[in-house]
Amino acid sequence: LAEDFDERHRWMFSMEKQTLWPYASSATAYLPSDQNYCVFYPDFFDTLGLEDESEVKRTLLTDSTRRRWDSVDDFCEIASSVPLVRAMGAFVSCHLHNSVTHILCELKGRKCLRWSPRIAPQKVFVDPVRGAMIQERVLSIADTASMMKTPFQILLVTPDWVEEQWVN
Repeated sequence: LAEDFDERHRWMFSMEKQTLWPYASSATAYLPSDQNYCVFYPDFFDTLGLEDESEVKRTLLTDSTRRRWDSVDDFCEIASSVPLVRAMGAFVSCHLHNSVTHILCELKGRKCLRWSPRIAPQKVFVDPVRGAMIQERVLSIADTASMMKTPFQILLVTPDWVEEQWVN
């Protein structure tokens, strides 16, 4: 269905593999040319959830997925950015899995950072314990991508970065 519409109009479907706010001048500037869609993982869940996208798709409409969304703190800055991310056309996942392109989190002194295996969680994340969990998961995803010879890139972004993409 979404393929029947022009790229500039598909964002409204908020389905997986849609571009992030195609009207912004720099929304996808950090993504590789073959990966201009956005799947966000907001870092406000108790656990990181499932790692494999195929498992996530199997559980999408189950009670466990609903329970993950029901357990979040609705009053944090990350949670307040999720409606805007969705309005901009990104798919928002409650699992940090291998198709996530952006992690919406709290960073120290920056709005956006391209993930690297050399990131030191205590220097980059506001919450270094959470940062270490994210780093471990993303390392695992990157290792799997490397073994399968698939391109891998993920951005760590803050709510301020999301707002900038909306405004620009």
